[in-house]
Amino acid sequence: MLKSQALISQLEVRFTNSEKDKAESNEKRETSDIYVHFIDILFAVVIGQSFVLLNSKEGFGSWLTQPMENAFGIATLLVVYGLVITSWVGYHRSTRVYPIKNPLRFVIDVTLLFIYYMGFVNAGNFGLVTWIFFFAFLLYTVWDAFRILEYHSQKSLTRDLLKRLLISAVFTIGFLAVAEVYAIMGTEITGIEWAFFVVILVMLILYRYSKWYKESKHVE
Repeated sequence: MLKSQALISQLEVRFTNSEKDKAESNEKRETSDIYVHFIDILFAVVIGQSFVLLNSKEGFGSWLTQPMENAFGIATLLVVYGLVITSWVGYHRSTRVYPIKNPLRFVIDVTLLFIYYMGFVNAGNFGLVTWIFFFAFLLYTVWDAFRILEYHSQKSLTRDLLKRLLISAVFTIGFLAVAEVYAIMGTEITGIEWAFFVVILVMLILYRYSKWYKESKHVE
């Protein structure tokens, strides 16, 4: 009889703990959703402001009326759009798999949106754009590091998150090298900016592929 009562008590404790863990998990998911919705609004604002610049004579409106003369500026603007839009997609993919637990990740997201806006504002200065890419990827690396801290207790996820951190760190170093080399060579060789543009575009595509491919495998 006593053994039966003890077993029932253990089962009740386990059930209570399970319900408590589930409630805490749902609460954290709801908090993460609030962060994500707010960042969605900021993404929309930043992209909306880029359209204002496109329609402004003080901005890039003249580029669209003379596309051939401003081909490189338009290309630079498009690669900034590529950075921002793929970041938006990647952000949702990542937070779906790894919801935000720590508000520090949210702070990094807000900072990234400011950097994206600066990318649009300075699209006419390719040298600055190379540094904007570097700082964006530096924040991606910090973001991945904080994500490891959030999920360090879940050992099964640690290896996957470390791989993602390594990917971000490698590309951050790559973009730093691009910015440094362009600062040295950018004004010395005519037309070399197109080569750097291609390098940045290819690196961005490779980064998104490596992150999204691993994420898809993890989800599967």
